[in-house]
Amino acid sequence: MRLFGLLLFSLAFGHDAGHGPTIEGLGPKGGKLVAIIHAKDAEKGQDAEIQGVAEWSIRKTPEGREVSIQLYAKDRKTAITSPKQLKWIQLGKSLPKPLVTSVNEAKSVMKTFPEADFLKTQKLEVILVGFGDSADKHVVSISL
Repeated sequence: MRLFGLLLFSLAFGHDAGHGPTIEGLGPKGGKLVAIIHAKDAEKGQDAEIQGVAEWSIRKTPEGREVSIQLYAKDRKTAITSPKQLKWIQLGKSLPKPLVTSVNEAKSVMKTFPEADFLKTQKLEVILVGFGDSADKHVVSISL
């Protein structure tokens, strides 16, 4: 497990743009956009094929920082329901190790992070198990 964490940590800081092609503009709700790609294609970087688009936003709450992600098909208009399983991975040079939270039976792609941990986070990776009609793992990478 430690090796897996170190691998994720090193992959996350090997480049700044995240996984997949860069997507310009804002989403339908005004949030920033990032590509959703197959997890197996994460190292292809800009050459990975876009499987969908994720619109993300952050808001401050009394409990910390809430990160909300809306999933869309490639057309950026068709909303995709939340996958049943998610894995949130917080990465940051100031964190002693990646912080991983698994969620089964997810109703939405939203998580509130404690303020102290969030401020040390430089990148969030969200593993989606079962995106759209696919049973494959997909990844969303957000540079903060």
